[in-house]
Order: sequence, then structure tokens, then C-alpha cells
Amino acid sequence: DQVIIEGNVGIDSNDLLKLLKNSDRYKRVWLGLGRIFGPTYFDRVALDDDRRKMELYYDREGWLDAKVILVGVTFNEKQNESVIRYRVEEGQRYTLRKFEVRYEEGGEVAKEDALFLSADTLKLLSILQSGAPYRRADLDQSRLRIEDRLWSRAYAESRLDVRETPDPVNKTVDVLVKLTAGPKIRLGRVRIVGNRWTRDNVIRRSFREGALPDEELDVEALKAARTRLQSLRYFSMVRFGAGQGWGLVRPGADAPPDIRDVELEVEETDTRNFSIGAGISTDGGAFGNFSVTWNNFDIGKPAEGIGHLFDQGAFRGNGQRFTISAAPGTEFSRFALAFDDPALNDSR
Repeated sequence: DQVIIEGNVGIDSNDLLKLLKNSDRYKRVWLGLGRIFGPTYFDRVALDDDRRKMELYYDREGWLDAKVILVGVTFNEKQNESVIRYRVEEGQRYTLRKFEVRYEEGGEVAKEDALFLSADTLKLLSILQSGAPYRRADLDQSRLRIEDRLWSRAYAESRLDVRETPDPVNKTVDVLVKLTAGPKIRLGRVRIVGNRWTRDNVIRRSFREGALPDEELDVEALKAARTRLQSLRYFSMVRFGAGQGWGLVRPGADAPPDIRDVELEVEETDTRNFSIGAGISTDGGAFGNFSVTWNNFDIGKPAEGIGHLFDQGAFRGNGQRFTISAAPGTEFSRFALAFDDPALNDSR
């Protein structure tokens, strides 16, 4: 029936209730009419889990000493409705005193990157500000920004050790990010997974601008290649795989130590469009219209027969485009046939 939270001042009850499995705010129900369309049933096992969720939320928002106590559960006379009561002891919110970035000895970047990736420069990427409320979400974002800057110069093997030092007396936190850059990484080959019909070379065309084998890893080039693949609309999903960030995987024991392959996962979608219609006009009379367009067409992969003309794998996979249309009418008719190959023999 109700979850009551007492003692919370810094965080609104609605934000906390959305975390709790025993609250009707936990589920998103149309117009918020949870009790009518999706009542929440009492879950005794979730009581302590909900308490810990609130403590964790406080911790991430900077109340590092906050405690949440389950006061108790009461039931009505019919024993079919419950009221759950929690009490929050917030304490004082911590602020950031100092944020530092430091390279470990022997873990510095190369000389040509020393200015762009200096500790002082990376420190400026932090969202956390001295004297401002301390939020672990901001710390996570700051860490990602530093990692992205290192990756932008091919330091994909860099390690970040984030150390937080709270001061319970003054309610402040010092943060030290210790860096080990590691060697620069060169790109090996792109490993393509999930393309059942689309040829590998059609996918690799998107990686010809700055994401080439044996070159230094260029994250922006990988992003651009993924965008180009998505714009083809051959795939419902394009993502870099489950290896280290951006799908980096070691190619094998025989490969140079600074080479990493990129694993790319795709999920193909239907690339054929059908259109049919009819109409009548005062000057053109009656007419019909029918057209079929094959995107990602492959003229070298014909169907096995007329009955298999519209099989998913027929005429599919080489990045070509084929359109056939017919518009017969009582006064005039139009017929068209079009074939387009945007990269003849993989040319540009």
C-alpha cells in the first residue's frame, strides 16, 4: 500500500522510491496508475535489498556516511495491504578537496604526446570540481574522459588506478588517478561476425578512411566507419565486439606485441522494399504501380530457381542496388530497370 521514507533531506523520496522493488514507483505504468493496472505485491526478500539500494544511491551522490534502517512493516486487519517504513540517517554530504592525475614511473607517454597527454591536461578533463559536492557518477565520467583522451592517441593498453581518500572529520574526499600509458597500439585486421549474406569486402569498405591495418589505432576512424556502415541500412545492429574496449583482441602469439585486431559484430536486416498501388486521374486515366528495390544486391548470387527468387539469401550481399518498376495505365505506361554498383571491383 505504501512505502514511507523518513529523515531524507538531501534526496527526494520519489528518487528513492523508484529504486525499490516494493514500491509502485519501481515499475513504469501508464499514467502512474500502478495500483489499478499493475499492483505491487509485497516481497519480504526485497526489503533488505531495497535498503541497500538506497544506501548505495546515497553513497554515489556523496553522502558516504549515510545509513538506511528498516523500521518495520505493518499490515492492515485483512492482511492484504502493507506499509513499509524506512528511516534515513544522512549525515553530511562530502565535497571534493583535491583531484590529481599522476603517471606511474615508467608508464609515461611518448615524447610526441607529452603535451597533449600531460597530467595537468588530463586533470582538466575532470567533471569534479574542488569544493563541489562529491558524486561518484561524476568520477566515473571523468575517468571515461581521461581514457578517451588516451585512446585518441592509440594508448589502448593504458591502465587507470583511481584512489579515493575520504576524510570523515572534514567530510572531504581526495582523488588520485594513477596512470600507466603502456605501448601504442597498431590496428591488425577487422574480424567480422554475424554477416550471413553480406560479403566481408562490402563491410571492409567502410574502414578504408583512416582505419587501415598496421596503422596506429584511431578511435575516431572506427567511430566514422561504424557510422558509415549504419548509414547503409543493411544491418539492424553494428557494434564493436566483446573484447577490450572497441572490440580489441589479441591476434595470436605470432603477431607483433603492439598489434590488436578489432572484432565487429553485425546483425543483418531485410534490404528489399516492395511498393504497390493504383490510381486514376482526369488526364492520365487509370494506372497501377509496382516496384521492387533490392539494396545490398548481388548480381553474382542468383536464386536457385523462380520459386526461390525472394529467399533471404538470393541476390544479396554485394552492396549493389537493383530496382524494377512497372506502372501500366490506360493512357500511357512506364517501365524501368536500374542497376547500380557504387564500388565496382571494390574501387572508390
